[in-house]
Amino acid sequence: VVSRAWDSRIPLLPAGSRGGAHRLVQQVAGGEAATVQKSLGGNAFRLAVDSFVPGMRAALLVAGVLMLVASAGAFLAFRPPRPLPEPAASYPASLARYDEAR
Repeated sequence: VVSRAWDSRIPLLPAGSRGGAHRLVQQVAGGEAATVQKSLGGNAFRLAVDSFVPGMRAALLVAGVLMLVASAGAFLAFRPPRPLPEPAASYPASLARYDEAR
């Protein structure tokens, strides 16, 4: 997500800075906007931040979904087992009448 956002913003950089912008995608993805600004100058800081934020949002969304899945799995895996029915309640009606007659 970040690399696509950064690639779409490279044409907005000053003409002399565009050549080295592709090699800085790791710094942009890491949120190192100050490093990008020092390397490229101009409006690179704002463009790096604008490219970083969608990637961070996507990562947080994926992390949230995974946490929900993990919590649902933990809930299902660690809940106590269901109690077994009592033996008297499991007799068929005909056997229950036989026991009462004795």
